[in-house]
Amino acid sequence: MSNKAIVHLRVYRSNGRDAQISYSADGTVQNENILVKLTHDTLEWKNYLKHLLVNGFVKVEVEKVLGITELNSIAQEVKDAMFPAKEEVLSPEQQKIADLEAKLDALVNNSKGKVAKKEVEKPKEKEVKVFEVADEPKTLAQVQVEYKKKTGKKPFHGWSKEQLIEKMK
Repeated sequence: MSNKAIVHLRVYRSNGRDAQISYSADGTVQNENILVKLTHDTLEWKNYLKHLLVNGFVKVEVEKVLGITELNSIAQEVKDAMFPAKEEVLSPEQQKIADLEAKLDALVNNSKGKVAKKEVEKPKEKEVKVFEVADEPKTLAQVQVEYKKKTGKKPFHGWSKEQLIEKMK
């Protein structure tokens, strides 16, 4: 004999018109209901709970539990299966906003109480290479080759010789 609990579930089916329990004038339930006995924490149990809504059940009650497991935890498990938490689907813009807000909160909370000291950089003297007329390459192709050597990137094909020289400076 296994140590798993036997759970007695009373399941109420929809009467076809609406997804509610119907009561007669004297208070008795008019929906078809059956008693289901399942072994807790088995594959059959998990599949049964997974398909509660698909089978058209409108109400599920835990009548009794035979075994060591608590009734409250099983009742909560059945309730979660019957009324699953809806995941909120965000549009890409909403997702981006949520990510940015999270980053902002992280920045604000991490820097709380800390005084940020900004280092003042002394302006560096810029090296200015002045091309002399004799030093200037003659063709656009030569300037493009020199640009590629200095920057490591291919120059934009629409730049003129003068623009390339300005960018190298």
